[in-house]
Amino acid sequence: MDASAAVGEDYVYAVTNDCRYQGGFCDLAALDAIAFLNEVANLAYKLWRCGAARAQRFDLIPSERTVRQQDAQKLIELYLDQMENWTLPLNDQQRETLRIELSLLAQSSVSADAASIDRCDMPCSEFVPAKSIRREPTP
Repeated sequence: MDASAAVGEDYVYAVTNDCRYQGGFCDLAALDAIAFLNEVANLAYKLWRCGAARAQRFDLIPSERTVRQQDAQKLIELYLDQMENWTLPLNDQQRETLRIELSLLAQSSVSADAASIDRCDMPCSEFVPAKSIRREPTP
């Protein structure tokens, strides 16, 4: 397994098994979950600019979801921690550069009225993500 896929797989495992992050992933349809896993698996390649593809969106949450600003920052830190588990440790400058890039990408996925991703007090089975689903503006 290559490092980008391993980082993505570990990240997905963490967000789906740790109640502090589960709210962003509750009720995710099987095909959406597969698409999300594929995007996260390729994110490190895009961030490190391996090949022609560049990161264009905040792939740390499913494309149809939004998160609060503080939750986006928690997901970024979790992803950077997972990245360090599979690559040479990031120096402070590399970590900050990646944090800034991911924070900029997150802006299109941030909504003040998004539900919290923390599900430690409310299991996913009771969660209705209506405000966490990104709505496209109507013309």
